Amino acid sequence: MSNDLILCLDLGTQSARASLIDEHGEIVALSKEKYDPLYLDNEPGVCEQNPDTYFEYIVKAIKSIKQKIVDLVDDIKGCVVTTFRDTAVFLDKDNKVLRPCILWLDQRIATDIKPLPLYQKFLFKMVGMSSFVRFQRMKTAAHWVKQYQRDIYDKTKKYVNISTYINYCLTGNLTDTVASIVGHYPIDYKKASWYSKHSIKSKVFDIDKSTYCELKKPGEIIGYLKPEILSMLGATKPIPLFGSGSDKSLECLGNGCIDSSLASISYGTASTVAITSKKYVEPSPFLPAYTSAQNGSYNSELQVYRGFWMLNWFKNECCKDETKDFKSDHELFDYLDEKIKDIPPGSEGLVLQPYWGPCLERPNARGSIVGFSERHTKYHIFRAIIEGIGFALREGMERIEKKEPGKVNALVVSGGGSHSNVILQITADIFNLPVYQSITTETSSLGAAMVGFMAINKFASYEECKKSMVKYKNVFYPDKKKHEQYEYIYRNVYLKLYPSLKKVYGDVRAIVNEKF
Repeated sequence: MSNDLILCLDLGTQSARASLIDEHGEIVALSKEKYDPLYLDNEPGVCEQNPDTYFEYIVKAIKSIKQKIVDLVDDIKGCVVTTFRDTAVFLDKDNKVLRPCILWLDQRIATDIKPLPLYQKFLFKMVGMSSFVRFQRMKTAAHWVKQYQRDIYDKTKKYVNISTYINYCLTGNLTDTVASIVGHYPIDYKKASWYSKHSIKSKVFDIDKSTYCELKKPGEIIGYLKPEILSMLGATKPIPLFGSGSDKSLECLGNGCIDSSLASISYGTASTVAITSKKYVEPSPFLPAYTSAQNGSYNSELQVYRGFWMLNWFKNECCKDETKDFKSDHELFDYLDEKIKDIPPGSEGLVLQPYWGPCLERPNARGSIVGFSERHTKYHIFRAIIEGIGFALREGMERIEKKEPGKVNALVVSGGGSHSNVILQITADIFNLPVYQSITTETSSLGAAMVGFMAINKFASYEECKKSMVKYKNVFYPDKKKHEQYEYIYRNVYLKLYPSLKKVYGDVRAIVNEKF
């Protein structure tokens, strides 16, 4: 007996995946293609890749999965795409790529930007958001290209997210959803549309309306897979591509966080905490809640920009000897888990603030570690990184909760960090909440499949969809004594770090001429 299947194409920061998922949330087939090189070989702070290279890896994943699904192709009822966010693609009048895409990890900023009208500058200053708005404008990729590569900018006729470009390569339609276009774009997430040219917030990005793509809702048909894509799959019938959402939005869905009773935590390259709600709740002024891939809902989210990237930073900088002794990163991180599991909460007085990358609300911030003494080892630093990310995400969740009508009762964790039982237990102890571990690590693809099944009317509601497709394998409950220790550190040390160091951070940035 055949089952309906959804083909999920997942463009991650480090690899491209193709998977077939059924209505019970089972991954029937999966192929994964790791990028090599991960990025183009550029100077420090520059992070670029050719958009067509990303599509080539999508194609590799499709061709690879074909070998596993010969008898299942006719069961594919639709395709969905999810990608990482805030990655700008510049296209000419024929939709040809003009330059490598600028990834969300890129550190470059524009310094010569068209000034805002005086009344707008006054309004932003009145609400204390001048620094935030300035940082947003400086980080907009279009402004950097306009300043430093004016010839490219003048040829740009479409300025799109990487998700939009992948949709175009698959179908020929330059179309996307608001749930996918997250980042430095003039999007009104509350209304799920582009800002009008008269909106005060549209001036922050100052991107010409003619460069926008067409927008559809999650679940609506973007187009149909091109004949050459169907041929790669061995399919003979048309396959629709449904609009879906960004990786983080779909992780919320794949984690089963479809209302505000559950918070979704992503321990990925960027680490986030997000709460899904029918209510539009801005985590802070001018930081929007994002349109959810679940129609009629929003994702209120706070992000630690570098997040669990810092674990790889630690591996590369502090574990060169250990790396030689293990066959894989997985084995190395298991070893590190063993080394930190008996270190007391608070890493024996070592507290870390995880601002290894820019923070939208605190653009002057830098990473900091305080409390060093002779007892500390590099393993204390490793644990302090994990705890610092946990503290930062807890601070973000509490800020969202103050504006939410409900209360978060539990967390669901996904991303690379969710492999570690030690990390999940630390998370439970910091938040004082149960932490659920998904049965799959492919939660973005699972969430995308959920959108696909809703699009073909397999389920009447997302509640029904979740009941069928989302499963957990473990739950971690907080240890009361350890939580009390974390509570003291969080209240009396962590929350006081940024106010105490705010001016110092600015002075440190001045040393290397970083000004926001």
